[in-house]
Amino acid sequence: MDWRYNTIWFDQIDAAKVAVFDCAKETPCDFGALEYVTLWRYRQANRSLDSLPISSSVVYLELNLGGTSALTGLSRLRSLRRLELHHCTKLESDIGLAEIAGSIKHLHVSTCSKFTIRGDLLALSNLEVLRLNQCGDLENIDFIHSLPNLIDFRFVGTNVKSGRLAPLLEHKTLRSVGFMDKRHYDLKAQEVDALLAAKRPDPYQEWVQKGQWQTFRYNSSVT
Repeated sequence: MDWRYNTIWFDQIDAAKVAVFDCAKETPCDFGALEYVTLWRYRQANRSLDSLPISSSVVYLELNLGGTSALTGLSRLRSLRRLELHHCTKLESDIGLAEIAGSIKHLHVSTCSKFTIRGDLLALSNLEVLRLNQCGDLENIDFIHSLPNLIDFRFVGTNVKSGRLAPLLEHKTLRSVGFMDKRHYDLKAQEVDALLAAKRPDPYQEWVQKGQWQTFRYNSSVT
């Protein structure tokens, strides 16, 4: 079990590598050998991330209810593979993401209603999973052509103003998508799912089970 799985079962990861901080009570000054870090209510005076502890071990960072407006400072996490941003209502853009272009594989942004793309996201050429759920409007989704290794793209609750969803079918490696149907969209979600499945019918997920629960990761050779 590791950061590559859709749902991470943290109870199957060495507890010494995992930490959750409520920054309203305690802001960490050193991540030590931690690999999986969750920060609640993280805030800096300049609303960036440039005071995060420097780390070569952190591969997963989750920010919940954070007060950042930009993501500058992420380069302090030199091995970051997965970044999750949830309910960061002051986050305005993708500025700073280019700092982790060499390492990041999964990016999840949810319920960040001000979040918009200004260009840094397009530098993430190694990105495999992108989720922009309940974020600010997207002018279009042509930008996914700048993400040549993308496998999974979801924009549930996020509006694509152009309504043109053809890039989902044009992309060479995309296998899984998720969005809500809208009247001005030129394709329906069910239609896109069927067309993608017909385009590349070979298996692309590896599943694991724990009791009644299941989770998966994408095959390393899927792209």
